Amino acid sequence: MEPLNKLPSIKKKNIGYRTVTDSAQINDLQNEAVSDIYCLFNRANNLEKILNETKDIINIENKYLLLRLKDMENKLAVITDKYLNLSSTDKIKTLNLYPDDCYIEESSSPAFIDLENMDITLNMNSSTSKLNIYDDNFKTSIVPESLKVEVYPIADNRSIFDNSVINAFKKESNSYWIRKVITDNSVSEVNCTMTITLPYSTMILPTLNTIIIKPYPSDSVDITNVEYSLDGDFITLPAFQNYNRDLNLQCSTVFGDSHDTNALNEVPSVKFNFKELNATKIRISFKQKHYVNSENGGRIFYIGAKNIEVLNCKYTDDYSIFYSKADFSVETGSIQLNDINLVLNNCNEVNNNQFETSLYYVDDNNISHIINDKLPCTIPTKQILIKSKLYNGDIVPDVNRIAIKYSVL
Repeated sequence: MEPLNKLPSIKKKNIGYRTVTDSAQINDLQNEAVSDIYCLFNRANNLEKILNETKDIINIENKYLLLRLKDMENKLAVITDKYLNLSSTDKIKTLNLYPDDCYIEESSSPAFIDLENMDITLNMNSSTSKLNIYDDNFKTSIVPESLKVEVYPIADNRSIFDNSVINAFKKESNSYWIRKVITDNSVSEVNCTMTITLPYSTMILPTLNTIIIKPYPSDSVDITNVEYSLDGDFITLPAFQNYNRDLNLQCSTVFGDSHDTNALNEVPSVKFNFKELNATKIRISFKQKHYVNSENGGRIFYIGAKNIEVLNCKYTDDYSIFYSKADFSVETGSIQLNDINLVLNNCNEVNNNQFETSLYYVDDNNISHIINDKLPCTIPTKQILIKSKLYNGDIVPDVNRIAIKYSVL
């Protein structure tokens, strides 16, 4: 049972029958009771405040998720049409396996499958935060006072409203940084840039190799740039430039300058793994193009972050393994495997000898048999097992998905 950390100040006092009671005792008893009542009311008010803030957070995110769902339904209808038109003539098909389709075995140097950020890396030995201090006594992370965060444009409490931007770094379940931007109906998107000055109290060495960003509302905010600086000019993070994405977008900076960039669109959560570098500042650029209509005919944009982490991670020295199964039972003919690729988020920075795959077909008794034939090859069953091995190096391979090219004969 968890120990109580808030005990009542009032104590039981025994007063004998028809004994003379000192007024000071009665006053002390009343003061203790009043103090406890004040404490209870303060805690109740604080809990009510947290509850109302959490309700607002959930309601806002639900509105954005509904917009996102409608958008996805429209895109699915278009893709379905294209698929039906192409499926009769397209001989080569693609099956993608994502991290939630993969698994590990503890006995075989397991990899780290991160379902929150939807990637797979080598097993992590340790991670050191460049933003937070961990308190062993209270088992919690503390945001040091030396952490400095600036957001531009600055909130003016007229058309731009912010709660505390430090909320994005607290690692608490109900802690969000939220910016509310009120515009007229001619505005189609809003941008903001966050500059983080890493706290000197955690910076024994300014070395980092991992950045995690979880925007708010989820699946609605674009990340248009991630940059770093070591007491000089800002440089775009190579891991951001090389990160796996689908679209090239035109965007504007907060200063109104137009430039081409590869934005990460409608991000739920993203993790950048890169070669160790030194930095004292991180700059993140956000864009929100989704909005809700206000009662006066204007538009309200919400943009923010649930969690931002800057880390230096250490991984296992040799290799890590994970497994995945692909099922082709929906296909009517024999299956020919044409190609199998590990799609990496940081493919331009990782050597080809840092990852490999072994293929097995799975028989009706669920027994795996190695496939020694070179691809393309035909498999005797409708299910395969893929064993993937990742090797350490200057940068850790960061797996986005496994892409299987196959044909139905």
